[in-house]
Amino acid sequence: MLDTLGLTNVELSLALVGDETIADLNQRFRKKAKATDVLSFPLHSVDAGSIVAAAQAGPVVHLGDVIISVPTATRQAKERSRAVLDEMTTLVAHGLLHLLGFDHRNDAEEREMEAFARVLEAAALAKKPLWFRLVPND
Repeated sequence: MLDTLGLTNVELSLALVGDETIADLNQRFRKKAKATDVLSFPLHSVDAGSIVAAAQAGPVVHLGDVIISVPTATRQAKERSRAVLDEMTTLVAHGLLHLLGFDHRNDAEEREMEAFARVLEAAALAKKPLWFRLVPND
């Protein structure tokens, strides 16, 4: 996904957790007492263009952390009749965009973020190695 964005000097942390852990984080940082599918914790509070410019110009930039609930991703995949790893790819794309400064506070922002997410997902899913395609859906 990062190469699709032209980002070579960036890194992020990805944690795969259970519903209890993500619910705790959601309560602590968003004041929402429930599990969610993905949370993002950006290290930079600047716009995406600034992060891209910094990442292309200098040393490695750590974008932040993406936390994904595997049980929630699994439930969503079943509801959407898709592979769990495909659902997790969607969640990584969503989380990455948040780290880059995108948000969905209104309809226009949501449409923009969804468009970028579709591009990232398509690029990532097109590059899936054979073993990725053989992983069971459940």
